[in-house]
Amino acid sequence: MSIHSYLTRSIILGMIVIVSSTTHLAEAAVLEVDLLAPGDKLLTRDLVNRRDWLDLSQTQGLSYNSAVALTNAGQPFEGFVPATRAEVETLALSAGIDISTEDYATNEATAAALGDLLSITYASGSDTSASGWLSTTVFAPPPQRDNAGIYTYPSLSRAGAAFNATTDSALAFVGTFLHRASPNVPEPSTFALAALGLLGLGWFTRRRKR
Repeated sequence: MSIHSYLTRSIILGMIVIVSSTTHLAEAAVLEVDLLAPGDKLLTRDLVNRRDWLDLSQTQGLSYNSAVALTNAGQPFEGFVPATRAEVETLALSAGIDISTEDYATNEATAAALGDLLSITYASGSDTSASGWLSTTVFAPPPQRDNAGIYTYPSLSRAGAAFNATTDSALAFVGTFLHRASPNVPEPSTFALAALGLLGLGWFTRRRKR
């Protein structure tokens, strides 16, 4: 094979790697990762905002204060913090949910996918929701705590991200949204650029040997 042909093939292969990697990144802005053991998939990683979200099953049925107590030093979820409404909204956006509407046709697929990642906390027939307490409160008599739900309700033809405020208590169908900063893992596009660099180095080495 001529040097020119080798270089051309290397460049084309490198571009394919970059395009496929960045496309995959766009399609998988949120994904499952492990927390405690291989395969447990207890985290949902938001690649856009670089946050790892704890599976709602880990705090389901606990009051907000009881869940937050598990984030203290020496506790199982040390390093996690309770989420605000704005942070849940950015997670929903990363997952492709249109937070400006609860139209079923618009959000059914993306809301169902994110709900499955976070863990469904409520199900009735085909209606499902991944619901959790937030860090903010509404000071109305009596004080109420904000909560969020990523839901699909085909019975009502509605799907998306919903926010509400209710009296803080231990509810069987509600967890608490907790997150932490994601580790500094290079993005797929970074690996692709590195691969292209290695291809170029291989071409340069081959050229020198000739």
